[in-house]
Amino acid sequence: MTWPNAGVRLRGAAPSAAALPPTDPPPSTGPGPSALTCGDAAVGRVRGGWDGIVQGVAKRGARRGTRVLAPGCGAALAVSLAVSLAGCSGQVGGADATATATATATATATATAPPSGQTGTGNGSGEVPASVDQALADALETHWAPADGEYGAAATIDLGDGPVSIDQPGAYRLTGKLADGQVTVDVARAGLVQLVFDGVDITSLTSAAVNIEAADEVVIILADGSTNHLTDATSYARPDEEPDAALFSKVDLSITGSGALNVTGRAGDGITSKDGLVIAGGAITVTSVDDAVKGRDYLRVAGGSLAVEAGGDGLKATNADDAGAGYVLFEGGAVTVEAGTDCVDAASDALVTAGDLALSCGDDGIHGEARLVVDGGSVAVEQSYEGLEAPVLVVAGGDIRVVASDDGLNAAAATTDAAEDAAGGGTGARRGGMPSGGMPGGGAMGVQDGVVVAITGGSVWIEAGADGIDANGPGTISGGSVTVYAAANGMEGPFDIAESGPVITGGTVVAYGTGGGGGIIAPLASSTQGWLAASFDSAEAGGITLVDQTGTTVGVLEPDRAVSAVVYSSPDVANSGTYLLSRSSQTVEVTAGQAMTATGGGFGGRDNNTRPGRRS
Repeated sequence: MTWPNAGVRLRGAAPSAAALPPTDPPPSTGPGPSALTCGDAAVGRVRGGWDGIVQGVAKRGARRGTRVLAPGCGAALAVSLAVSLAGCSGQVGGADATATATATATATATATAPPSGQTGTGNGSGEVPASVDQALADALETHWAPADGEYGAAATIDLGDGPVSIDQPGAYRLTGKLADGQVTVDVARAGLVQLVFDGVDITSLTSAAVNIEAADEVVIILADGSTNHLTDATSYARPDEEPDAALFSKVDLSITGSGALNVTGRAGDGITSKDGLVIAGGAITVTSVDDAVKGRDYLRVAGGSLAVEAGGDGLKATNADDAGAGYVLFEGGAVTVEAGTDCVDAASDALVTAGDLALSCGDDGIHGEARLVVDGGSVAVEQSYEGLEAPVLVVAGGDIRVVASDDGLNAAAATTDAAEDAAGGGTGARRGGMPSGGMPGGGAMGVQDGVVVAITGGSVWIEAGADGIDANGPGTISGGSVTVYAAANGMEGPFDIAESGPVITGGTVVAYGTGGGGGIIAPLASSTQGWLAASFDSAEAGGITLVDQTGTTVGVLEPDRAVSAVVYSSPDVANSGTYLLSRSSQTVEVTAGQAMTATGGGFGGRDNNTRPGRRS
C-alpha cells in the first residue's frame, strides 16, 4: 500500500518514501467559518492564510514554536458594575444592613486582590465584572482560529486497513470502520494536525478510540454530511493512567465542521483535553459513564450543537492552579446536558455570552468556583439542586429560567475547615457555603467576604424549593426583569441575601411566596426604587391587582400557581404612599417600602425596620 503522506503509519507496515508534508499546510482556498467573537471583540488569531501569524503572548508559546497564541478578548469595559466588595465584610442587619447596602449600591467595582474568605484561583480576582467581556479581558486564552477548520488536499486513510499512527503535521481524511483499534497522534514537529472525520466508526476494546499524545495543536473537522462514531473500551488495560476518555488529547483540541460525531465513553469520560478544548461546529452527541466533555485550561463552546448525557459532570474545566485558566465559556451553539452531578462546572469562571443552554442535573446547573457571569444567550436549568452558583454571581443580560429543589441563584464561597468549625458544621472543605451539619446559604454562614450577587439586566425566572436568590454577601437588582417563586416557611423565601433583603434600584421584580409561615425577606429600606410587600391569609391562585391611593391601577400580577405573599418593585411604584393589593378573596392595604408582619402566609420583615400593614 502506498501512502500519499508519510505522516501516517499503518501499524505493522513500514512507511513509504513519500515526501514529508511542509512545516505548514498550504494556504486554504475558499471562505471559512465566520470569526468567533466575544461580545464585540474578535477572538482568536488573525492570519493571512498560513503565511502570517500574529505575534502574541502565550503561556506555551515556546513549546508551540511558530504557533503563537493571541492575547485576550478585547479591552476591559470602561463601565463597571455599581457593586463594591469593600463593604462585603462584617455583619449585615438593621442599620448596618442599610449602611452596607447603600455603600454597595453606590460604589464602583475595582480590580483588587482576592478578598479574604474567597477561595479558589483562576480568574477570580475579587472584582465584580459588568459583562463577560470584562471578566475575560485579562484572562481569555484561545488556540482556535476559523482558518484551522479549512483544509486543502488531505491524505485519505481507510480505517478498515487497521489501527493508524500519525507522526507528522498535515491534513488527514479518515474514513471507514475500525472494529478494535485506535487512531494515535504523536507528532514532535511544530504544525497543525487536521483530522477530517468522513464516515469514521472507531471502537477500542482496550483503551481510547482516539489518543492524541503529542502535537502542536489538533483540529477534528467533521465532513459535511458525515456521521462519525467513537467508542472506547468498557475498561482500560491501564486504568490508572492516561488516556481516560473515548476521545482523549494531551494538547489543544478543537472540533468543528458540519457533520455529526457520536462519542460513547464506556469506562469514564467522553471527550477530554488536558489543555484547551473548543467546540466550534458540528452536531456532537456524548454519552459517558463519568464526565462528558472536559478541558483542563478551558472549555469554549462557540457553535454547532452539543448534547450530552453524563453520569458525572456534563461540561467542565478543571485547572484550578493557573491564573486565567479553568474557565468555561459559552459564546454560541445549542447545548443540552443531562448530568448526574453538575451540568457545567468551572474551576474558575463560568461565562455565558451567547448560545442556548438546556440543563438538567443532579447538583448545580452552572457552577463557577470564582465567578459566574451571564450577559447573553438563553439558559434553561430544567432540573437542579441549585440552579446557578458562584461566589460572584452577575446577570447582565440573557434569558434565564431556573428550576431548583434548593436555591435558585446561590452566591457563596467554598467553606474552609475553620469556617465550618466556627459554624458548628465539623471539618472538611465544601463548596457553596454549605457546611456539613449546617444550613445552606446565608442562614448558616452569615456574611462572607468577596461574595456578591448582582442583577443588572436580562430576564430571570426562578422556581425554588428553598430560597429563590440566596447570597452570603450583598445583593443588588438594578435592571432587567426578575420573577421568583419560592417557599415562605419561616426559613426559606424568595430572598435571603446576607441574612437580609436585596437593594433594588431598577428593573421589575416580582417575588412570590408559595407557602405559609413568614419566610420571605423584603427588600432593604435603602432601595431607591419603590417596592410593595403584601401577605395574604392563605395561598391562592389567580391575579393580583395593584392600585395606588389615587385609584389608578399600577399593574396586574398573574402568578401561575397559588401564592401566599408577594413583593413587587418597578419604576411605577412610588417610594411612599399606600397601595391596595387585591385578589378574589382578599384585599390588603400596604405602605410602599414597608414589609408585612406575618399572620397567615406572610412575610418576615427581618432587619428592615418595618411595621405591619393593615388588612381589609
